[in-house]
Amino acid sequence: RECGSAREAITLDVQGSAEQATVRVSGIYPLACGEYRRSISVLSAERYFADAFLLAYEKAGGFLWGSVRSDPRRRFSARMRPFETIASSPLPDIVREVNKQSNNLWARQLFLRVGTQLAHKPVESTAASTSVDTWMRENLPQALPVTMETGAGLSANERISARGLVELLDHAARATYAKVFFDSLSIVGVDGTAASRMRDT
Repeated sequence: RECGSAREAITLDVQGSAEQATVRVSGIYPLACGEYRRSISVLSAERYFADAFLLAYEKAGGFLWGSVRSDPRRRFSARMRPFETIASSPLPDIVREVNKQSNNLWARQLFLRVGTQLAHKPVESTAASTSVDTWMRENLPQALPVTMETGAGLSANERISARGLVELLDHAARATYAKVFFDSLSIVGVDGTAASRMRDT
């Protein structure tokens, strides 16, 4: 059987808490799809935040009771003062961390942020992919086709041709951020994930 989409070939039923989780995998997975990796979260965003915040607060000596109330329609948050504000690292530092250390988590977050910036609203992976695809069609049509799913290169479905990659790198080399991009790349035998490679060549 041919491989259409590794992601669509299997279905995951995830249930769990911070203490214990159950993951049920079902479907028919074609051998043609090869090895496939997928990261999942067994907790909802609300539960993850509640458990993580509670753990950190207790370690700091505090005590909390009650539950987390979400406000998706922002009916209350507009009238509330932020409990805490954390500033992100500067973008050059983030790109450097992603490229030097191959930080997949940061790469995915950056991918979602780029999608949000292009769409002018918060987006999920599918919408981020669509936003990036639209940008590519408008600015680098010669680099198509490009398929992005996670932004970290961990999906077996992500694709770009050799020519497309050259076009993308050429675009980056001529951009105003070219130096920042080049400085973020790992130097073979010197630093980053390539620090121990090709030292004797």
